[in-house]
Amino acid sequence: MNQRLIELYRSCRSKEALASQDQYKSANVLMGTEVEKFAELIVADMHKKVIASILITDVVMEEQGQVPTSEDYIRAINKDFGVE
Repeated sequence: MNQRLIELYRSCRSKEALASQDQYKSANVLMGTEVEKFAELIVADMHKKVIASILITDVVMEEQGQVPTSEDYIRAINKDFGVE
């Protein structure tokens, strides 16, 4: 299991939910299953959105006579996902 995914997942859970899970020995198994499903959902949801951001960036910059850089893609993806 990717430790970073576990950290991200835990950071989005409420303290109450985490505390109640800590009371059960099976919490680690449940947590692992939930984290894997959480990661699958993120990837499935983001894949199409990221591809769309890249394609739109290509089209817009081509119309302006420019060649997009990796920074242009990163800016477009961050903007589309509301990341500042």
